[in-house]
Amino acid sequence: MATSKWKNEDGTRTDEKLAIDYVAIGHGVEVINSIVQAKKVGGNGPDKDMLCIMNNETDDHKKEIVSINVTLLEQMVAKTDWGSEDMTDANKAITDGKAYVG
Repeated sequence: MATSKWKNEDGTRTDEKLAIDYVAIGHGVEVINSIVQAKKVGGNGPDKDMLCIMNNETDDHKKEIVSINVTLLEQMVAKTDWGSEDMTDANKAITDGKAYVG
């Protein structure tokens, strides 16, 4: 029996909380990838703004957003009660985000 809505008696997250947190990881990955991949597209072609979120923001602001999301992903991936969830995309986003921020 859970001790709260989000924690089991052993201190691990409930299945519901794990699912919510895993979706949140996906959102963080999406933000990082959108910013990093948009920077890579560039150029003068018709797809120069493809995947760009925050198109009107400065590079410094984009780096700040990526850095915040990298930190959050690192904290989430480090949790030990995940079970068999695949963290490949999250780990790649962390690596790519750190490279983008410099």
